[in-house]
Amino acid sequence: MLLRIFIILIVLTVGPTVFLTWRFGKVLDTAWKKVAAFLPTILLPAIGIWFVTNRVYTPEEYHAVGLVTIIALTWTAIVVVLATGCIAGLVLRRIPHIEKLLIGLSIAACILLAGISSYGYIRGIYHLQTTHDELTIDDLPPSFEGYRLLFFSDFHLGTYAGKTAFPHQVIDEIIKQNADIILFGGDLINYDTKEIDNYITELKRLKAPDGVYAIMGNHDYQVHHKWDSKTAQTRSVTKLEEILQTANWHLLLNESAIIKREQDSIAIVGVENDGKPPFPELGDLRKALQNVPDSLRERPFMKILLTHDPTHWRRKVLPETDIQLTLSGHTHACQLQIGSYSPAAGIYKEWGGLYEEQGRRLFVSKGIGQALLNMRIGAWPEINVITLHCKK
Repeated sequence: MLLRIFIILIVLTVGPTVFLTWRFGKVLDTAWKKVAAFLPTILLPAIGIWFVTNRVYTPEEYHAVGLVTIIALTWTAIVVVLATGCIAGLVLRRIPHIEKLLIGLSIAACILLAGISSYGYIRGIYHLQTTHDELTIDDLPPSFEGYRLLFFSDFHLGTYAGKTAFPHQVIDEIIKQNADIILFGGDLINYDTKEIDNYITELKRLKAPDGVYAIMGNHDYQVHHKWDSKTAQTRSVTKLEEILQTANWHLLLNESAIIKREQDSIAIVGVENDGKPPFPELGDLRKALQNVPDSLRERPFMKILLTHDPTHWRRKVLPETDIQLTLSGHTHACQLQIGSYSPAAGIYKEWGGLYEEQGRRLFVSKGIGQALLNMRIGAWPEINVITLHCKK
């Protein structure tokens, strides 16, 4: 994917860069100045392509690739915006002062783009939010009135290159919420279980009265890493599972757990990643639900499903089950949101927040860490607290 991105960036920027070097020929009046102006257009994607074709899959490399990609994307946007303004100025140049005005506005827009991009990289990935939602569930047993779920997803610990300050802040905030149960929606790492080494102590700090439950996301299967053998990949995935067990996280791999309150119960159901290609499709709802009754003691009974990829909800959860509440992550809202708009809407029908159909709910978290780009704008990292209420 990254390779395609860098090739597209070269295609997008070459034409506008040639035009701009001509348009500002009086300023770029020597061959060296023209070369210097053209250099970022070729050099940035070339560096990115070199990284992509020589992967070592370390957190340090992730940061380097991410930074080059961010700079390349920002440069492309600047070149295209400035070229567009200059072309519009030439077309409308018979209007007094219009060309200078359009060039000035284009330069201001370029400065703004550079500032937003810098903020997203320097501060946006640490702009932690905690959301609160109240849900009334028809089948919620009386003993679970006011039950508080804390849901978080897509930690991507490789994002932080071994630094513990922000993950520590996240864990502190989760503990502060005093939820009845903590649920994790997958993607604890980026490429390799080794990324988790500096954070095991932090993960062990998470505790809740009814426990900590987790599922695997596509990155947790480490399919994005180029392994020497399938055995090495399997060994690394197994190690991740063992680490979660030592941290007292209950990993649900097409399994369920019954949570009891007084004479009532609810089920926490967890499936393995079930996504569209190229992501793993390993979820087995039938297996995960095999020990879950439709009711207990003729009282209302509900099921909460953890499934990493929200597309699973429409593909299989809605048509094949009666699960009332599904919790997912995966989308990150493309790590970009302006108002209620995110480019994720062009990829996912459900990409962030709460959705309802047929009286059943899906909640999609925008996640905490990053994948592909280590920046966030608008779609800030988030922890989600959901309080359940019985229907009156």
